[in-house]
Amino acid sequence: MTDVELGEGLDTIAVGAFCYCRSLKRIAIPLKASFLLNDTFDDCDDLVTVTLVGGIHETVSNLPFESWRNEMNEEIDRINHLLPTLTPGLKTIEIQRWIESVLGRINHFKAEHRRLLMEAATQIEMALWSAKLEEEHVSGTDEEQRAERRVNCGSAIIIPNVLAFLVMPS
Repeated sequence: MTDVELGEGLDTIAVGAFCYCRSLKRIAIPLKASFLLNDTFDDCDDLVTVTLVGGIHETVSNLPFESWRNEMNEEIDRINHLLPTLTPGLKTIEIQRWIESVLGRINHFKAEHRRLLMEAATQIEMALWSAKLEEEHVSGTDEEQRAERRVNCGSAIIIPNVLAFLVMPS
């Protein structure tokens, strides 16, 4: 057996599942934090390639900035540069660390994306409110009218409906 692809629905690989499978060169696995148990790839001398199955590739392609996409693709590919240099006994540990690193980076970018969306939503709301004030010629001293225009400026309809299309897939 030289090439194995495991489905996204699989939750874990048992301890030593591929132990002593010396001809295994490539394995495709889902990106899950507790997917690998200890010694899964002990003595897999030829294992040099790990690829990810599932929605991670769509998530990466939907990142809003090219630099984020590039960084994620480099992190995803990093394991394939590292594996050929490792002794077989260290491969499981390094793949586990790599999975944690990939998950950490993608969660960081999702959180940053959400922060940027919230910042943009605030700017949209302020622009709508300002336009409503100018449209109705409300002076800066009438706080009650200003507050009413803010509530009725349309942002309560626009922001939730626009932001829903900008949220990253899980």
